[in-house]
Amino acid sequence: MGLNIELTWENSGGIFDSFEIYRSLGNKYTFVYIDNVDAATTYYLDANALENSQAIYYLVRKVRNEAEIFLTESELPVTGEILLATLNTKKT
Repeated sequence: MGLNIELTWENSGGIFDSFEIYRSLGNKYTFVYIDNVDAATTYYLDANALENSQAIYYLVRKVRNEAEIFLTESELPVTGEILLATLNTKKT
């Protein structure tokens, strides 16, 4: 008997970039991010997940890359600025 868990789900449509997969051991409220798969993928193999003796819960959610949605250009000159954070993006 294998120790892997295979998750499958149906794509319910909509515009999004990927699915994020989260796992919780022993309860339904402390989910931890474990991986990300592209929007065309509807399965995930959680290798060796059954090595744990606790109940295992999963959450799969759609993700849309919000950084690309709100990028706009402006012809107005910058008159002042406050740096709140630095964001680095990388296409994979």
